Amino acid sequence: MDVRISLDSFLLSGLGAALCFLGLLIPAYKASRKSIFIQRIQSARSTEKSFVTRYYLDVLLLIVGLFLFRQLGEQGSFNVSGQFGETVDNNLFLLAPAVVLLGSAIVLLRLFPLVISVVARFLGSLLPISVVMSIWQISRNSGNYARLALLMILMTSLGVFASIFGGTLDRSFTERIMYSTGSDIRLQSVSINSIGMSKPVSSKYTDIKNVEIASPALRQRGVDLTEAFSTTAFTVLAIHPDSFGDAGWFREDFAASSFSDLLETIDHDSTQMGVLIPYGSKELRISVKSDRPRQSVALVGRVKDANGRYITYDFGRLETSNMRDHHVVLSGDEVKIFGSRRPRRQLQPAFPLTLVSVSVAETNPQRDLLAGSILVDEISVGENPEGLIYA
Repeated sequence: MDVRISLDSFLLSGLGAALCFLGLLIPAYKASRKSIFIQRIQSARSTEKSFVTRYYLDVLLLIVGLFLFRQLGEQGSFNVSGQFGETVDNNLFLLAPAVVLLGSAIVLLRLFPLVISVVARFLGSLLPISVVMSIWQISRNSGNYARLALLMILMTSLGVFASIFGGTLDRSFTERIMYSTGSDIRLQSVSINSIGMSKPVSSKYTDIKNVEIASPALRQRGVDLTEAFSTTAFTVLAIHPDSFGDAGWFREDFAASSFSDLLETIDHDSTQMGVLIPYGSKELRISVKSDRPRQSVALVGRVKDANGRYITYDFGRLETSNMRDHHVVLSGDEVKIFGSRRPRRQLQPAFPLTLVSVSVAETNPQRDLLAGSILVDEISVGENPEGLIYA
């Protein structure tokens, strides 16, 4: 991985070093102002209270930290809405853990002598005299042990916080990746064969070892064609409801309903859509009559094969206003796919086939499809161009 250290990293490191230096310099400066006699007296029994303890700044610091935690819990995020509705980061909430840890540690130091004296009182008759005298010494002169106790409290609190927050970060990174991909693995720009025998879209992936399920999805841009000059564009996401429920990733707070309930709202029974073409049929025929000749309008048929692949056959142009029979070959070298520029290299469907729809399309890109009508006499299939086997 290409890692670059920015200038801000050096500035923050220098600021941390300066603060550490001040943390070592200030106690040394205060100690240099005291004489040896006063130093010995204070080391024997310190009666001077610190500035933080005297004015209860530790309690105030703990209250501020708890208030920040309460606000963060109600808001649920470090992001807040600005004055004009924009989303901004509230860096003050980032100080909440440090403020709570520091305030709790200093408050515990205030209670430390009282706790030690209570322990000495209740356990004095059970412990050896040397241990009791040591406990009494700690309770009477707790200042010498405050720094060590403060360090232990902060390190313990930091370890607990790191273990909890580390799990939160891991989950956050994982869910951010899952949210952007939508599944364990997402393959983009998947190619589907347009020549040769029809193949299922997902089979070549489900046949891979350790792949449990694969779900096809399509994301494209759409345009509102009901407007003459449409400028409204939108994104369409098509999924397979039967398999997407097992392959897609979902979190409970995404919606009030469950994932399965949401998929049921877009699922529908498509088993009865279309007309089944008998197995072994070689040709598809349709007899139509146009209201007037349309040299650039094509008559097309949409067929679905056994692998779920859709093929659009080209029946030809509406060149006459008389009743006329149109036919297409369903498989073989004479297959005519609408819009294809490779007459010798076409997609061969897998039987059984289903005729989904018959429609018209304007082939001239400089013209719009004009209003009109066509009459359909019958749709039939044939084993060969000379004999029909089903109508």
